[in-house]
Amino acid sequence: MSNQNQAAWIKKAKATPLEIDTAPYHEPGPNQILIKNGAVAINPVDWKIQNYGFMVQKYPAILGEDIAGEVVGIGAGVTRFKKGDRVISHCLGLATGKPEHAGFQLYSVGFEDMTAHIPSSVSYEDASVLPLAISTAASGLYTKDYLHLPYPTKDHKPLNKVIFVYGASSAVGCAAVQLAVASGLTVIATASKRNTALVESLGATKVLDYTNKNIVEEAVTELKKHGEFVGVYESISEPGTIKICASIVGKMGGGFMACTLEPPKDLPQGVSATWCFAPSIHMKEPEVANAVWGDYIPQALSDGSFQAKPDAIVVGTGLESIQQAFERHKQRVSGAKIVVKI
Repeated sequence: MSNQNQAAWIKKAKATPLEIDTAPYHEPGPNQILIKNGAVAINPVDWKIQNYGFMVQKYPAILGEDIAGEVVGIGAGVTRFKKGDRVISHCLGLATGKPEHAGFQLYSVGFEDMTAHIPSSVSYEDASVLPLAISTAASGLYTKDYLHLPYPTKDHKPLNKVIFVYGASSAVGCAAVQLAVASGLTVIATASKRNTALVESLGATKVLDYTNKNIVEEAVTELKKHGEFVGVYESISEPGTIKICASIVGKMGGGFMACTLEPPKDLPQGVSATWCFAPSIHMKEPEVANAVWGDYIPQALSDGSFQAKPDAIVVGTGLESIQQAFERHKQRVSGAKIVVKI
């Protein structure tokens, strides 16, 4: 195996385009694995960092959270993986500030508890849509100060509890629906009409058209049919969508919203909301990472009960295609995720 690494670097704040250049080749440390990337996926945070210059503290930097590839190195203490395994991994470079932990390069160092095996039936391109979405959904659904649901299992039993997932055809929404169903909850969700079938295929009991002017009343009526209301997973988290979800929570008697962006502080009485920080399941509550990434996701991907959704749109091959992928993502994507084959 060649020890030559390359990366798509952002050399300074707001620099465009990304620059393809050599990058250090790092051996994995304790509880880490080295992954030869086969595909990477694009998230809004990637191009927004490039556009607006936030979050990254030190340049030059490498971005990228979603990877799928082959394990080529094993660090001390790793027990779940061996060389040659096909995996997905949530790269934590934005949290650690270390380029070797980022995704947009040929070789990335991943963490054992944020990595999962994928079956041979799932391509790297399809699988790469999952990592950040899984972690973001899990942080809102399972951590103690959020919705704190029972962990997902393959043999889940119905709990007579219901959750509302707004924006269920997004990558995070797809993961949230599937995880909540695997935790035994009934899921009422929103999506566009064109993505209704997708969200239903993931296990949602009812999918409402988010463009309906009466969406608040529709949601409340539907939620009241299905047991105890546990709260909302709000995967879009724009001002208008947060307002809609806060109204729903208020009419359900109050409760909690897990949001993918920072919610406003002026929420209706009885409604609380917090931003989901995906790396928290590794850094603060590793028991969540182990339950989701270690115990549930590998088995569920293997037997097909957890699907690699939304579908991947592959826009190019090689690190040089990542900037093009940023531009494609800016055009807005519905019910799909932008991917680059490495």
